[in-house]
Amino acid sequence: MDLDGALLGTESFSTTRAGYRAMLRWFQSHGELLRVGVESTGSYGAGITRHLALSGVPVLEVTGPDPASRRAKGKDDALDAVAAAEAARTRHRVQVAKDRSGAVEALRVLRTTRKTAIKCRRATLQQLHNTIVAAP
Repeated sequence: MDLDGALLGTESFSTTRAGYRAMLRWFQSHGELLRVGVESTGSYGAGITRHLALSGVPVLEVTGPDPASRRAKGKDDALDAVAAAEAARTRHRVQVAKDRSGAVEALRVLRTTRKTAIKCRRATLQQLHNTIVAAP
């Protein structure tokens, strides 16, 4: 999308390093790249967010599209991409994407992993107890 809001095109890319590089080249083939809007920068969009940030491209986290317009137009990746580009262009429904590296991210991963391990341990002990109680 250009600065005036004209759609320059839509394209699909694989979610691999090669796909991210191809996407960045495609972006740059349309002129100067000012910023990119990405949904779910902390989960599904984390890989592309990291790649763009390392390439020096400003990334804005875009909130999900308006539910009313989503119902009217339906679920379509191209429409979602255009909505994200428009949000980044107008800086509406956006915030600066969080940096997902460093000590804070490492602690978050450790905390999540520990929480999951505790749940699994509890479930295993409960299943073992139930098996012993129900055994002939």
